[in-house]
Order: sequence, then structure tokens, then C-alpha cells
Amino acid sequence: MPRKAEETRVYHPEEPKSASTGVRRERRSVAGSILGILGGLMGIVAALGGFVTYMVGETGAIPEKYMGLLVPKHIAFPAVGVLFALLGVVAGAASLDNPKTAAKLMIVSAVGGVATSLILYAPATILLICGAYFCLTPEGPPRWLPI
Repeated sequence: MPRKAEETRVYHPEEPKSASTGVRRERRSVAGSILGILGGLMGIVAALGGFVTYMVGETGAIPEKYMGLLVPKHIAFPAVGVLFALLGVVAGAASLDNPKTAAKLMIVSAVGGVATSLILYAPATILLICGAYFCLTPEGPPRWLPI
């Protein structure tokens, strides 16, 4: 009996064993990239919202007891929040080439953005953390996860 071509093929170490594994890895990397870029863009909007709430608070339109909930009193915090958001955009764009480093930068962007822009940065943080998860686990969910 002649052997099938599939049985005699030798796999190279850098080549995925099945086409579906390679496609799945690529899809998760693209998803991590999209989430990272969207999270960074939302972070820019949130940090700029910090500038707006700072300026509105300075006009006296918001009572002083509620100013602590909106944004820190120093205008430097929203400015640093914009830098953290830009770091998230750069990490999302770089996640296709180097996903592990990009995931670490997304986590730094998420934590730093929340520290500087408070609650306004929360949606961006969720997107950045999800993007980092997709970049760190290109093979799929861990075996111990029941989903």
C-alpha cells in the first residue's frame, strides 16, 4: 500500500504542526493588537477628559468636595495619563512583532493610566488588559480554565 503524503512529511521545528494552530495564534495576536490600539485611543480620550474636568473644576462649577472624585488637582497627572495612553497605542501596534513585550507594556499603560486619570481610564484599562491577555496566551486559554 502506498503511504499518504501526510504521513511521510517531516515537520520543521519553526513550522506549526497544523494549519489551524497557526491560524489561531495569528487571530489571537491580531485581536490583542486591535484591543491594545483601541484601549490606547480610549485612554487618550480619558486623559483629555481629565484636562476638561480639571478646567471645569477650576471654574467653580463643581463643588470642592466632589473634585477629588473627578481628577487629581495637579494638571500634570492628566498629561502623564496621555503618555501612558500613547504607550498603549504603541504596544498595540507592536504586538504583532513582539507579543510578550507588548503585553507587558499594555499592562504598564493600564496601571499607569488608572493611577493618573482615575475612573475615567477604566474602559481603556479593561481593553488593554484583555489585549495583554490575548498577546500572552497565543495558543488559547490555559488547560485549567474551564471555558
